[in-house]
Amino acid sequence: HSIQLAIKNAIKGDPEVELVQAVLLTNKRPQPSISNVLRNSTRFRSAFEEEQQDDVFEVLTHLGWAPQRQTSRARPYARSGLKIKALFRAIAREIDENGQYAAACVYNLERFAAYNRLVISAMLADLTAEHQRLTHIAGDAASADVCEVAKHLFEFEQRVNVLFHQGLIMSADVQNTY
Repeated sequence: HSIQLAIKNAIKGDPEVELVQAVLLTNKRPQPSISNVLRNSTRFRSAFEEEQQDDVFEVLTHLGWAPQRQTSRARPYARSGLKIKALFRAIAREIDENGQYAAACVYNLERFAAYNRLVISAMLADLTAEHQRLTHIAGDAASADVCEVAKHLFEFEQRVNVLFHQGLIMSADVQNTY
């Protein structure tokens, strides 16, 4: 359980990270998050589905955000990263057509579209995916093997170190980036 709660607490404190989370997932006020608009608006969800029709991947109807599950952050970050073009087109369409959630879309777009916030979202996708992997591997709480848990925690730390400290995610030299 502590491994599951670790991700929730680990990404608190930085105002930019909290803003990205609020805009993409958790905001309810002053405007609902992109994920909440997608969940609550049939019109916006239909526009999002239509914008994905030319994609090779499956058409998504939601980002998969479930606040009651602490490990559920991996899915919406990954999905929004894969479908960012369709998501932004659906947001623009909602604004152009002055839909019910047009004000929320303007609010979220103004806050989320900055390049550094898109990069933060991508980094959170990587981090939460690694955390979800760790949670599933080390998740047998009833009969946890201390050595296995320690091994998986070490592997998690190594992978996060490579992604964020040794990787070139923010580098201008994009030839050797992930």
